[in-house]
Amino acid sequence: MNSKSNRLLSVQPLVCLLVSATMSVSIAADREVTVSKLKLSAIPSNQYILVEVGDETLRFQGCERGRNKFDVERLSPAGVFEHAGRWELHGATKGQQAGRLTLVEMGIMRLGQRLEYKCLKGNNQIKQTGIIKAIRFSEIK
Repeated sequence: MNSKSNRLLSVQPLVCLLVSATMSVSIAADREVTVSKLKLSAIPSNQYILVEVGDETLRFQGCERGRNKFDVERLSPAGVFEHAGRWELHGATKGQQAGRLTLVEMGIMRLGQRLEYKCLKGNNQIKQTGIIKAIRFSEIK
């Protein structure tokens, strides 16, 4: 290897470190982080998950994270979150496939896909949200 290649290899870790430090500072300053995929079991208990679905915004807070059960609130037209029930989240789905089967990526929430869930009050019917447009973490205040 020539000396120019060696200098580039020695600078690369430093650049990676600087980029990650810059990202963590911007995340801390915003107090809100947007993701494209989220593992439901990895949701911190001190944060809400804000999910934009179709025309509405849903806010999830884990109550039994090991079982993927969350308290869910909907943003009303007045700008206030109203309780929508306790949901058991199953995972990401693209909708019905051939033969009326639904393929679900269990325990995952993903942009561009629907979220399959079961409302724990009611008839326990499995339902789907609209297409997920955004997933954000927000600290509980």
